[in-house]
Amino acid sequence: MAKKTEKAVVIINPASGAGRALERWNSIEKIVIEKKLSFDLRFTKAAGHATELSREAVKNKAPMVIAVGGDGTISEIAAGFLDEKGNVIQKKKTTALGVIAAGSGSDLIRTLGIPRDPEKAIDIIQQGNRKILDMGKISYPGEDGKKVIRPFINISEVGIGAEVIEHLEKQGKSRGAWFEYQLATFKGIITYKNHDLDIVLDNDKKISGKFLGVMVANGKYYGSGMKIAPNAEPDDGLFDVVTLGDISKLRLILNSQKVRDGSHASMEGVQMYRAKKVSISSQQMTNMEIDGELIGHTPVELEIIPGAIPVLVP
Repeated sequence: MAKKTEKAVVIINPASGAGRALERWNSIEKIVIEKKLSFDLRFTKAAGHATELSREAVKNKAPMVIAVGGDGTISEIAAGFLDEKGNVIQKKKTTALGVIAAGSGSDLIRTLGIPRDPEKAIDIIQQGNRKILDMGKISYPGEDGKKVIRPFINISEVGIGAEVIEHLEKQGKSRGAWFEYQLATFKGIITYKNHDLDIVLDNDKKISGKFLGVMVANGKYYGSGMKIAPNAEPDDGLFDVVTLGDISKLRLILNSQKVRDGSHASMEGVQMYRAKKVSISSQQMTNMEIDGELIGHTPVELEIIPGAIPVLVP
Protein backbone atom coordinates (compact mmCIF):
# COMPACT_ATOMS: atom_id res chain seq x y z
CA MET A 1 0.00 0.00 0.00
CA ALA A 2 1.29 3.47 -0.93
CA LYS A 3 2.34 5.67 1.98
CA LYS A 4 0.30 8.86 2.30
CA THR A 5 2.26 12.11 2.38
CA GLU A 6 1.00 15.38 3.93
CA LYS A 7 3.26 17.68 1.90
CA ALA A 8 2.54 19.12 -1.51
CA VAL A 9 4.85 17.78 -4.20
CA VAL A 10 6.29 20.52 -6.42
CA ILE A 11 7.55 19.31 -9.78
CA ILE A 12 9.63 21.61 -11.93
CA ASN A 13 11.10 21.08 -15.36
CA PRO A 14 14.36 23.07 -15.25
CA ALA A 15 14.46 23.17 -19.06
CA SER A 16 10.95 24.59 -19.45
CA GLY A 17 10.73 27.98 -21.15
CA ALA A 18 14.29 27.64 -22.47
CA GLY A 19 15.55 27.35 -18.89
CA ARG A 20 13.57 30.29 -17.53
CA ALA A 21 11.43 28.01 -15.34
CA LEU A 22 14.45 27.30 -13.16
CA GLU A 23 15.29 31.01 -12.99
CA ARG A 24 11.71 31.81 -12.00
CA TRP A 25 11.72 29.09 -9.35
CA ASN A 26 14.41 30.95 -7.39
CA SER A 27 11.94 33.79 -6.76
CA ILE A 28 8.86 31.53 -6.59
CA GLU A 29 10.44 29.42 -3.84
CA LYS A 30 10.78 32.47 -1.59
CA ILE A 31 7.06 33.21 -2.00
CA VAL A 32 6.12 29.59 -1.29
CA ILE A 33 8.19 29.61 1.90
CA GLU A 34 6.79 32.99 2.99
CA LYS A 35 3.26 31.65 2.58
CA LYS A 36 4.17 28.61 4.69
CA LEU A 37 3.23 26.07 2.05
CA SER A 38 4.81 22.75 3.07
CA PHE A 39 6.32 20.99 0.04
CA ASP A 40 8.79 18.49 -1.32
CA LEU A 41 10.65 19.58 -4.44
CA ARG A 42 11.26 17.33 -7.44
CA PHE A 43 13.24 18.23 -10.59
CA THR A 44 12.58 16.40 -13.84
CA LYS A 45 15.56 14.82 -15.58
CA ALA A 46 14.18 13.70 -18.95
CA ALA A 47 11.04 13.52 -21.08
CA GLY A 48 8.37 11.51 -19.26
CA HIS A 49 10.01 11.90 -15.86
CA ALA A 50 7.41 14.47 -14.75
CA THR A 51 4.70 11.85 -15.28
CA GLU A 52 6.60 9.31 -13.18
CA LEU A 53 7.08 11.81 -10.34
CA SER A 54 3.45 12.89 -10.47
CA ARG A 55 2.12 9.33 -10.58
CA GLU A 56 4.21 8.46 -7.53
CA ALA A 57 2.79 11.46 -5.64
CA VAL A 58 -0.77 10.58 -6.64
CA LYS A 59 -0.33 6.97 -5.53
CA ASN A 60 1.06 8.30 -2.22
CA LYS A 61 -2.06 10.49 -1.90
CA ALA A 62 -0.21 13.78 -1.65
CA PRO A 63 -2.70 16.63 -1.07
CA MET A 64 -1.38 18.51 -4.08
CA VAL A 65 0.95 18.10 -7.02
CA ILE A 66 2.12 21.54 -8.13
CA ALA A 67 3.39 21.93 -11.69
CA VAL A 68 5.99 24.65 -12.31
CA GLY A 69 6.55 25.04 -16.04
CA GLY A 70 4.82 25.44 -19.38
CA ASP A 71 2.04 23.52 -21.11
CA GLY A 72 4.23 20.53 -21.90
CA THR A 73 5.31 20.12 -18.29
CA ILE A 74 1.76 20.63 -17.01
CA SER A 75 0.51 18.01 -19.47
CA GLU A 76 3.13 15.46 -18.38
CA ILE A 77 2.31 16.06 -14.72
CA ALA A 78 -1.45 15.79 -15.36
CA ALA A 79 -0.79 12.47 -17.10
CA GLY A 80 0.49 11.14 -13.77
CA PHE A 81 -3.06 11.25 -12.39
CA LEU A 82 -3.77 8.33 -14.75
CA ASP A 83 -2.16 4.91 -14.90
CA GLU A 84 -0.20 3.53 -17.86
CA LYS A 85 -3.45 2.45 -19.57
CA GLY A 86 -5.06 5.86 -19.19
CA ASN A 87 -7.33 4.99 -16.26
CA VAL A 88 -7.92 7.37 -13.36
CA ILE A 89 -5.80 6.32 -10.35
CA GLN A 90 -7.74 8.02 -7.55
CA LYS A 91 -11.48 7.40 -7.55
CA LYS A 92 -11.94 9.69 -4.51
CA LYS A 93 -9.81 12.50 -6.01
CA THR A 94 -7.62 13.02 -2.94
CA THR A 95 -4.82 14.78 -4.84
CA ALA A 96 -5.32 18.05 -6.74
CA LEU A 97 -3.19 19.67 -9.42
CA GLY A 98 -1.88 23.18 -8.80
CA VAL A 99 -0.26 25.26 -11.54
CA ILE A 100 2.42 27.92 -11.38
CA ALA A 101 3.11 28.99 -14.96
CA ALA A 102 6.79 29.25 -15.84
CA GLY A 103 6.94 28.22 -19.49
CA SER A 104 6.63 29.91 -22.86
CA GLY A 105 3.09 28.93 -23.86
CA SER A 106 0.83 28.84 -20.80
CA ASP A 107 -2.32 28.14 -22.79
CA LEU A 108 -4.14 25.95 -20.25
CA ILE A 109 -4.09 28.67 -17.60
CA ARG A 110 -5.85 31.01 -20.02
CA THR A 111 -8.83 28.67 -20.14
CA LEU A 112 -8.83 28.20 -16.35
CA GLY A 113 -8.27 31.85 -15.44
CA ILE A 114 -5.08 31.15 -13.48
CA PRO A 115 -2.81 34.24 -13.49
CA ARG A 116 0.82 34.10 -14.61
CA ASP A 117 1.84 36.06 -11.52
CA PRO A 118 3.33 33.40 -9.21
CA GLU A 119 2.17 34.99 -5.97
CA LYS A 120 -1.43 35.13 -7.19
CA ALA A 121 -1.16 31.55 -8.49
CA ILE A 122 0.08 30.37 -5.08
CA ASP A 123 -2.83 32.18 -3.39
CA ILE A 124 -5.21 30.23 -5.63
CA ILE A 125 -3.47 26.97 -4.72
CA GLN A 126 -3.80 27.71 -1.00
CA GLN A 127 -7.47 28.67 -1.32
CA GLY A 128 -8.11 25.08 -2.40
CA ASN A 129 -10.98 25.68 -4.85
CA ARG A 130 -11.17 22.57 -7.02
CA LYS A 131 -12.60 22.08 -10.48
CA ILE A 132 -12.82 18.53 -11.80
CA LEU A 133 -11.54 18.57 -15.38
CA ASP A 134 -11.75 16.04 -18.16
CA MET A 135 -8.64 14.75 -19.89
CA GLY A 136 -8.03 13.22 -23.28
CA LYS A 137 -6.45 9.88 -24.14
CA ILE A 138 -4.77 9.39 -27.49
CA SER A 139 -3.68 6.08 -29.05
CA TYR A 140 -1.27 5.93 -31.97
CA PRO A 141 1.38 3.62 -33.49
CA GLY A 142 4.81 3.90 -31.86
CA GLU A 143 8.13 3.59 -33.67
CA ASP A 144 7.99 -0.19 -33.25
CA GLY A 145 4.44 -0.32 -34.59
CA LYS A 146 2.92 -1.12 -31.19
CA LYS A 147 0.06 1.00 -29.84
CA VAL A 148 1.10 3.86 -27.57
CA ILE A 149 -1.34 5.53 -25.16
CA ARG A 150 -0.75 9.11 -24.04
CA PRO A 151 -3.04 11.31 -21.93
CA PHE A 152 -3.34 15.05 -22.54
CA ILE A 153 -5.13 17.86 -20.75
CA ASN A 154 -5.46 20.69 -23.28
CA ILE A 155 -5.36 20.15 -27.04
CA SER A 156 -4.20 17.57 -29.56
CA GLU A 157 -3.75 18.44 -33.21
CA VAL A 158 -3.09 16.74 -36.50
CA GLY A 159 -1.79 18.96 -39.28
CA ILE A 160 -0.11 22.33 -39.56
CA GLY A 161 0.27 22.93 -35.81
CA ALA A 162 2.26 19.72 -35.48
CA GLU A 163 4.41 20.87 -38.41
CA VAL A 164 5.11 24.11 -36.52
CA ILE A 165 6.07 22.14 -33.40
CA GLU A 166 8.45 20.01 -35.48
CA HIS A 167 10.23 23.13 -36.72
CA LEU A 168 10.28 24.55 -33.18
CA GLU A 169 11.84 21.40 -31.73
CA LYS A 170 14.53 21.42 -34.42
CA GLN A 171 15.49 25.08 -34.00
CA GLY A 172 15.11 25.35 -30.20
CA LYS A 173 14.24 28.47 -28.20
CA SER A 174 17.66 30.02 -27.65
CA ARG A 175 16.61 33.34 -29.23
CA GLY A 176 13.51 33.67 -27.05
CA ALA A 177 10.31 31.62 -27.05
CA TRP A 178 8.14 34.23 -28.76
CA PHE A 179 10.58 34.85 -31.62
CA GLU A 180 11.29 31.16 -32.12
CA TYR A 181 7.58 30.32 -32.19
CA GLN A 182 6.90 33.02 -34.79
CA LEU A 183 9.80 31.74 -36.89
CA ALA A 184 8.58 28.14 -36.61
CA THR A 185 5.06 29.26 -37.57
CA PHE A 186 6.42 31.02 -40.65
CA LYS A 187 8.37 27.90 -41.65
CA GLY A 188 5.31 25.71 -41.06
CA ILE A 189 3.11 27.88 -43.25
CA ILE A 190 5.72 27.77 -46.02
CA THR A 191 6.43 24.03 -45.92
CA TYR A 192 3.12 22.41 -44.93
CA LYS A 193 0.80 21.02 -47.59
CA ASN A 194 -2.82 20.28 -46.75
CA HIS A 195 -3.43 16.55 -46.23
CA ASP A 196 -6.29 14.23 -47.14
CA LEU A 197 -7.76 13.00 -43.85
CA ASP A 198 -10.61 10.74 -42.78
CA ILE A 199 -12.22 11.81 -39.50
CA VAL A 200 -14.82 9.77 -37.60
CA LEU A 201 -16.74 11.22 -34.64
CA ASP A 202 -18.25 8.87 -32.04
CA ASN A 203 -17.96 5.91 -34.42
CA ASP A 204 -20.73 7.44 -36.50
CA LYS A 205 -20.21 10.73 -38.33
CA LYS A 206 -17.53 10.57 -41.03
CA ILE A 207 -15.82 13.63 -42.48
CA SER A 208 -13.34 13.26 -45.34
CA GLY A 209 -11.39 15.77 -47.36
CA LYS A 210 -8.27 17.87 -47.54
CA PHE A 211 -7.45 19.67 -44.30
CA LEU A 212 -5.02 22.28 -43.09
CA GLY A 213 -5.46 20.97 -39.55
CA VAL A 214 -7.74 19.20 -37.08
CA MET A 215 -7.75 20.25 -33.42
CA VAL A 216 -9.27 18.00 -30.76
CA ALA A 217 -9.72 20.35 -27.84
CA ASN A 218 -10.39 20.06 -24.14
CA GLY A 219 -9.32 23.68 -23.51
CA LYS A 220 -9.87 26.82 -25.56
CA TYR A 221 -6.32 28.02 -26.33
CA TYR A 222 -3.19 26.72 -27.99
CA GLY A 223 -0.16 28.05 -29.86
CA SER A 224 0.66 30.75 -27.29
CA GLY A 225 -2.74 32.36 -27.02
CA MET A 226 -4.75 31.39 -30.10
CA LYS A 227 -8.39 30.85 -29.11
CA ILE A 228 -8.81 27.95 -31.50
CA ALA A 229 -11.76 26.29 -29.69
CA PRO A 230 -13.75 29.23 -28.28
CA ASN A 231 -16.65 27.09 -27.05
CA ALA A 232 -14.60 24.38 -25.36
CA GLU A 233 -15.27 23.65 -21.69
CA PRO A 234 -12.77 21.32 -20.00
CA ASP A 235 -15.39 19.80 -17.71
CA ASP A 236 -18.31 19.06 -20.06
CA GLY A 237 -17.37 15.49 -20.98
CA LEU A 238 -16.86 16.35 -24.65
CA PHE A 239 -14.09 17.30 -27.04
CA ASP A 240 -14.56 20.34 -29.23
CA VAL A 241 -13.29 19.27 -32.66
CA VAL A 242 -12.21 22.13 -34.91
CA THR A 243 -11.46 21.37 -38.55
CA LEU A 244 -9.63 23.78 -40.83
CA GLY A 245 -10.44 22.57 -44.33
CA ASP A 246 -8.57 23.13 -47.58
CA ILE A 247 -7.69 26.69 -46.63
CA SER A 248 -4.93 28.49 -48.50
CA LYS A 249 -1.94 29.80 -46.64
CA LEU A 250 -2.66 33.34 -47.79
CA ARG A 251 -6.18 33.19 -46.36
CA LEU A 252 -4.81 31.75 -43.12
CA ILE A 253 -2.37 34.65 -42.81
CA LEU A 254 -5.03 37.25 -43.63
CA ASN A 255 -7.36 35.76 -41.00
CA SER A 256 -4.73 35.08 -38.33
CA GLN A 257 -6.28 37.64 -35.97
CA LYS A 258 -9.62 35.83 -36.18
CA VAL A 259 -7.92 32.60 -35.16
CA ARG A 260 -6.23 34.41 -32.27
CA ASP A 261 -9.40 36.02 -30.89
CA GLY A 262 -11.74 33.07 -31.52
CA SER A 263 -13.91 34.64 -34.21
CA HIS A 264 -12.75 32.25 -36.95
CA ALA A 265 -15.87 30.07 -36.70
CA SER A 266 -17.49 32.14 -39.46
CA MET A 267 -14.60 31.56 -41.87
CA GLU A 268 -15.31 29.45 -44.95
CA GLY A 269 -13.74 26.03 -44.48
CA VAL A 270 -13.88 26.09 -40.66
CA GLN A 271 -16.21 23.63 -38.92
CA MET A 272 -16.73 22.86 -35.24
CA TYR A 273 -18.13 19.64 -33.78
CA ARG A 274 -18.42 17.94 -30.39
CA ALA A 275 -17.64 14.31 -29.67
CA LYS A 276 -16.48 11.86 -27.02
CA LYS A 277 -14.39 9.83 -29.44
CA VAL A 278 -12.45 10.89 -32.52
CA SER A 279 -10.40 8.90 -35.00
CA ILE A 280 -8.19 10.42 -37.68
CA SER A 281 -6.50 8.47 -40.45
CA SER A 282 -4.76 9.27 -43.72
CA GLN A 283 -2.99 7.61 -46.60
CA GLN A 284 -0.05 9.95 -46.06
CA MET A 285 1.47 9.98 -42.56
CA THR A 286 0.49 13.25 -40.90
CA ASN A 287 2.22 14.58 -37.80
CA MET A 288 0.34 15.11 -34.55
CA GLU A 289 1.07 16.90 -31.31
CA ILE A 290 -0.39 17.05 -27.82
CA ASP A 291 -0.05 20.12 -25.62
CA GLY A 292 2.85 21.46 -27.66
CA GLU A 293 4.81 18.19 -27.97
CA LEU A 294 5.30 16.35 -31.26
CA ILE A 295 4.60 12.70 -30.45
CA GLY A 296 3.84 10.73 -33.62
CA HIS A 297 1.66 10.48 -36.68
CA THR A 298 -1.67 9.20 -37.97
CA PRO A 299 -3.66 7.00 -37.57
CA VAL A 300 -4.82 8.19 -34.15
CA GLU A 301 -7.75 7.53 -31.87
CA LEU A 302 -8.79 9.98 -29.16
CA GLU A 303 -11.19 9.49 -26.28
CA ILE A 304 -12.41 11.89 -23.58
CA ILE A 305 -11.91 10.84 -19.94
CA PRO A 306 -14.65 12.64 -17.99
CA GLY A 307 -13.93 13.93 -14.50
CA ALA A 308 -10.30 12.82 -14.59
CA ILE A 309 -8.41 15.38 -12.53
CA PRO A 310 -9.09 17.99 -9.81
CA VAL A 311 -7.35 21.27 -10.62
CA LEU A 312 -6.99 24.22 -8.26
CA VAL A 313 -8.61 27.27 -9.88
CA PRO A 314 -9.80 30.78 -8.91
